[in-house]
Amino acid sequence: MKSIKFTIAILIIISNILIAQTFTWNKINTLYGGSVYSLMKDSLNSIYCGTEKGIFRSANNTDSWQFISDNEFYANNLTFVDQNYFLCSNMFSALYSTNQGLTWDTLISSPYGAVISSIYTKGNKFFVGTEQLTFLYSSNKGESWKTINLNGFWTPWPPSYSYNYITAFEVVNDSILIVGSDGDGIFIVPIDSVNGEQINTLPSGIYNFEQTNLSKIYCGTSNGIYTSTDIGHNWTLVGLKKRKIYSLKIKNNVFFAGTDSGMYISIDDGLNWLLKPFLNMNPKINDILIIDSTIIYAATNFGNYISTDNGSNWDERSSGLYAIWGIYSIYTSYDNIYLGTSNGFYQSDNHGASWILNSVGLTQDLIWSITLDKSSNLYAGTNAGIFKSSDNGESWNNILSGTY
Repeated sequence: MKSIKFTIAILIIISNILIAQTFTWNKINTLYGGSVYSLMKDSLNSIYCGTEKGIFRSANNTDSWQFISDNEFYANNLTFVDQNYFLCSNMFSALYSTNQGLTWDTLISSPYGAVISSIYTKGNKFFVGTEQLTFLYSSNKGESWKTINLNGFWTPWPPSYSYNYITAFEVVNDSILIVGSDGDGIFIVPIDSVNGEQINTLPSGIYNFEQTNLSKIYCGTSNGIYTSTDIGHNWTLVGLKKRKIYSLKIKNNVFFAGTDSGMYISIDDGLNWLLKPFLNMNPKINDILIIDSTIIYAATNFGNYISTDNGSNWDERSSGLYAIWGIYSIYTSYDNIYLGTSNGFYQSDNHGASWILNSVGLTQDLIWSITLDKSSNLYAGTNAGIFKSSDNGESWNNILSGTY
């Protein structure tokens, strides 16, 4: 215990010396990012992803990512209109970019400060979903807008605290709009009309729609996948009951369903499903992007993944996109840099150009402090106690519980 107190005292003295000096700092982009919420491909085959820190772009099949936003913001609902016109959302506005995502301007702000929950485009028609069964509609590529409320009234803070987000859109035959919500099923709305028919035969939580060339519409819900052959009036359960379907894509008769517990694939129109683990885990799948007949990307709460064999196997492609909410400690020794973060212990031997996560044996992800003794043993202070590593951070053992 004396040695621990001595180490803390030394760290405090060093901190006071450092505070008295002036430094110039450069941001290391490789540790930006976090959970990946949406994916998009442009016409030049660059891949974009939206995270809680902003927009990232990869021009090399996601081997590496570059932070391209002009500032940090919660970026979701990435939508490709054309090579010179991208859309996305932050919490309360739909944004547009005319320079491949380098800068973003407000396209339309939500009414009453409501959260933007979805964006959908069909030609020049733009749809932006918000709360309380309300969406914004533009028939001229965002030049003018009208607000449509499917309840017929707006209640900013209902007693039930059910926000009834508009979560999905699908245009059928260029004249009918199917609208999905997270609390009241779906609505069938003639485009340019403010009145819609409510369909209550589906689970209340609607997350996405997918159309096929066979005049079928598939719907991912809070309780499985459903299909309709009559423009959404009647629905039949296809499969994955009791699973939340956050993303659904169909390519060459292969179904890819991103759920709350991993990726499922079906090759028989959804009659049978096979779970495809991501490196022995099954994370929440927020979005799916299909490039061609074999290459698929998946945005998860644990980074970005790629499959080059039509979903059979997955590899992580998240260099610079780890889900780090905070960096709490940093320590250097010769050419090594060590970081204590909200998501484990990271180290770099190339001045921060790339990082390796080494948390084997750490039972607590949040690392408050790091130090090194004369014998090159590393120590990490966590909420679960103090951990020691004798192999440069590759593995850890708990040596003192209950303090940090």
